[in-house]
Amino acid sequence: MASTLDPALLPVFHRADDPWSFLLCQALPRLIEIHDVRLRFVTVPLAGPDFAPRPAMTLAHAMRDAADLAGRLELSFPDPAKTPDPEDAARMQRLLLARSDAASYLDAALAAGEALFGGARDKAERLAKEVALPTPEEAEEALGRNLRTLHAAGHYLSAMIRFEDGWYWGVDRLPQLETVLI
Repeated sequence: MASTLDPALLPVFHRADDPWSFLLCQALPRLIEIHDVRLRFVTVPLAGPDFAPRPAMTLAHAMRDAADLAGRLELSFPDPAKTPDPEDAARMQRLLLARSDAASYLDAALAAGEALFGGARDKAERLAKEVALPTPEEAEEALGRNLRTLHAAGHYLSAMIRFEDGWYWGVDRLPQLETVLI
């Protein structure tokens, strides 16, 4: 447990083409503003067939759910949203892996979400040109390591925040996390 002088460290497991991750990233600035926390982003791939046996169906439900949640929580999600192109999603994952600090990661994650779900590619492309992206092979290796880290910590989904002994999934569980932080 962090001392009262140290901000709480919150690992955030994020995936560029996950609608729930996109919404979570929109809500995180408010969390940072209100609570003494630091974020550490971990870019993860789709969990795989053992945990997500029907990825197309999961994505369709996630996009519908994200559009509904965005309206209720005053967040942004296109309705109708564009289904992310797998090649674009892989490039956005590489963009995120190239970000080392939380502020630039969050900026890139929001731009990636806007590009993947709404087609607004300008900012994401500009951000991709600012850093050296890992090669597809380097990205695959890093994503594999990050997924093993997520599994070792006891979970398999993206849009997850880990704090102390709890897991908080997406914007739905931020109130529970805030209760624990208080």
